[in-house]
Amino acid sequence: MDAYLEAHASQESDILKEVSHASHAETTQGHMVSGHQQGVLLGILTAVLKPKLVLEIGTFTGYASIAIAKALQPDAKLITVDTNKNTSAMASFFFEKSKVSSSIEIHEGQGLEYLQMTNLIFDMVFIDADKENYPEYYRQTLPKVRSGGLILIDNTLWYGKVLEANPKKKNTKAVQELNNMIAQDTRVEAVILPLRDGLTIIRKK
Repeated sequence: MDAYLEAHASQESDILKEVSHASHAETTQGHMVSGHQQGVLLGILTAVLKPKLVLEIGTFTGYASIAIAKALQPDAKLITVDTNKNTSAMASFFFEKSKVSSSIEIHEGQGLEYLQMTNLIFDMVFIDADKENYPEYYRQTLPKVRSGGLILIDNTLWYGKVLEANPKKKNTKAVQELNNMIAQDTRVEAVILPLRDGLTIIRKK
């Protein structure tokens, strides 16, 4: 089924294929790349929402960043935050190669620290970072998103581990806490799409 979904999504661009290949060949965590299906969805949501300012927490090698940036309006900007200098350098290379670097601002540092220091209000936020801090990312992100804006959170099915009754791993507990928190939050409307490892789409009322 996954192969069928890949084959019947809009065609993956050559640059995104290159990012995906490099992520698997040159890093030890190639599975972290957003991938074809999610890239198409991120692009569609960006094109529909037409955000002026987007925040991405967790750049990795820049696959999702490019998918979003390609769909931005000419006067819009994406700020992407990551702690890993090596993968951020790879992302920067691909931003230049894909000719979207003028729309992207790279910030090296912790996502939570950036959220605490910034006064910007975002139209869309994509979170794909350390799972242990997912609940706190959500708490700090929501006040910084405009009414009608979107928060997108990756890996919210966490390889199916969210179904565990008594999880021992901190990451699993954190993702479960996040999902419960969002489901009970009357300030938003949200749905988890079973796309790859789960993508939650949240609209702030």
